[in-house]
Amino acid sequence: MSVVVTLNVHPDRAPILKRPTCEGHRDTRVAQYNDLFGNICSRVVLLPGPTSFSSDFIIHDSGEPDAVLPDANLRRSKIS
Repeated sequence: MSVVVTLNVHPDRAPILKRPTCEGHRDTRVAQYNDLFGNICSRVVLLPGPTSFSSDFIIHDSGEPDAVLPDANLRRSKIS
């Protein structure tokens, strides 16, 4: 069985990571790719038995709100 997990910080935020950590706790095959939004996705082939993942980051953040981009191109999708 395979699953896709998104446990990584977006690459745009990587420069302000103070401690990046994202790991699986078993021998697993992992293939990473970026989705349409630039997020790092990890496709993991699970072996029989329990599997766990952890994600623990320390990131420096100014606390300021994100910039507002009123002219941003919003993608809208139809669910049929």
